[in-house]
Amino acid sequence: MVIQKICCLGAGYVGGPTCSVIAWKCPEIKVTVVDLSKERIAQWNSEKLPIYEGRAADLKYVEGAARMIADIAQSNKIVVEKSTVPVRAAESILNILSANQKPGVSYQILSNPEFLAEANAMLAQRISSINSLSAVCEATGADVSEVARAVGLDSRIGSKFLQASIDPTEYNRY
Repeated sequence: MVIQKICCLGAGYVGGPTCSVIAWKCPEIKVTVVDLSKERIAQWNSEKLPIYEGRAADLKYVEGAARMIADIAQSNKIVVEKSTVPVRAAESILNILSANQKPGVSYQILSNPEFLAEANAMLAQRISSINSLSAVCEATGADVSEVARAVGLDSRIGSKFLQASIDPTEYNRY
């Protein structure tokens, strides 16, 4: 399936920046961002960008968006839930879409929590740190595997992900 269009429901601090980056990096995809707040859309189109979303964990807006999708969908859709919503929000979205499903329209629901970036940053930091230690080990003749094992013995750090590797931040430069 070739993705040609993306519609983001919610122009808050998750949806707005996410779709602006998608539009910037994928100019061949038509990106549309909609929100119940006309003021918020106007802010995204001005110099005064909205940076606060007070209703971020309120499921009534997510459920309303799911009902809107079910109402207007004419073909198969991939729905990506990316926000600060409670656990099982994707299940709630799927239940609403299934209950209001039109013949010939199917949905795939994906959950992409915004906190994933913080987890990726933590992993990148650990790999970057062990890679720095690897350079010191090469210069001094030490075995980086032994140093990593010794550092990992500290329970506050642990041994997971302390292996020299490709820096994951390199992938984000393209």
